[in-house]
This record gives sequence, C-alpha cells and structure tokens, in this order.
Amino acid sequence: MKVVAFLLISLVALGLAADTKTMLAAMTPTSTNPGCIKFAPYVNNLSPNSGPLPDATLINTLMDTLMNQTLFRCIIIDDLSGIYTTIVQAANTRGIKVFGTVFISADFKANGDIAEAARLANTYPNTIIGISCGSEVAYRNKDLSGTATVVQSCIQQLRTGGVQQPIGYTDTFSSWCNLNEWPCNNGYYAVYNNVDFVGLTGMVNNYFNNTFRISLVGKH
Repeated sequence: MKVVAFLLISLVALGLAADTKTMLAAMTPTSTNPGCIKFAPYVNNLSPNSGPLPDATLINTLMDTLMNQTLFRCIIIDDLSGIYTTIVQAANTRGIKVFGTVFISADFKANGDIAEAARLANTYPNTIIGISCGSEVAYRNKDLSGTATVVQSCIQQLRTGGVQQPIGYTDTFSSWCNLNEWPCNNGYYAVYNNVDFVGLTGMVNNYFNNTFRISLVGKH
C-alpha cells in the first residue's frame, strides 16, 4: 500500500511500519495541523556559502518565533550536521518534529556528515521523524547511476549506524523517472527497493509532469 502526503515535499510511503506512520502523521496537513515547513536560519544577510554562520542564540530566537507566531510543529532541514545539530537540539526542547536531509552535493564532493546524522537520529528518536539521503541530486547533476550509488551508500551507513527512523531519498518526479523512462522506476530500481519512502520535491508541478507526459508520446 502506498500513501501520498502533499506538503513542501510529497512522500510516497513504501511501508506502513509504526515509524512511517509517525512521520506521515507529523507531515500531513490537516484541519488542525499544517504539516511541516522548511526551516533555515540564514536571515539578515547570513549565507551558508560565506561569512559567519547563524549562532545558537539566533537559532533559538527563530525557533521561538516559529512556535509563537505559527501552528507549525514540524520542520524540514537541509542537513543533519554543523549548525543543523543546534537546530535539532532547539527543536527537541520545544517538542518540534524534524524531517532531516543528509546533504549530498551535485558533484558528490561536499557531502554531509552521515555519522553525525546517525548520532542525532539515535540521540533524538522522538524528534527526528525521518531522513532523506540527499535531495534533488540527480536533478542537479543528471547522473542517475552515480547518484544512486552515493544514495545507496548513505542509506547503508545510516542503517549500520542504528537509525530506526524511516530513510529515503528525495528528487523531482522527472529525475526519479530518468526524464523519459517507462516504467517510471527503472533507473532508481535499486534505490526504490531499499528505501522506506520516496520523496518528491516541490518541483512536482505542471512543468515537470508535462515534460514527462510529452516524452512518453508513442510509448504506451
């Protein structure tokens, strides 16, 4: 059975174990729960690429603002190491759920700290509800085979590290389908069969759906 929850990213759950249900419950918008929101502390001209990083005081101030001014009690973050460790700690003290990503760069050379991601998941099992091994990597580099290899390694390292939360991978719909493959899951077959969920980013819109549909003309 596959369940789709629409939010900043869409998730197709490939299994409905207790942990997967917990993740979907936190991330799926309802009349009383708006789901998850992307959280990044780069404000006031701060940048992840240069200059000083956000400090713990700023991160806690932004987290308090989120708590006091919105109904969101679940956040999505782009990494699980570095300053994002402080974000997870701040979320934990406030009862905010975290869907985290292990950062994987398009050239595979600047990847996040997988060991730290596993440590955080094991230290805060009631806060971190799921982990994506990368996001839109194949969309950015067009290297489906290389991306699959790196993602598979990330998944294996997290599981070897004792992570019990759902683990998956997130990319655009067209990237999962290698732009024009049919059936859709050929290129990522090994990844698809090794994840707890498939993540589809906000790029799942009419442009990419139409791109895929047009590429399949005559193939049915």
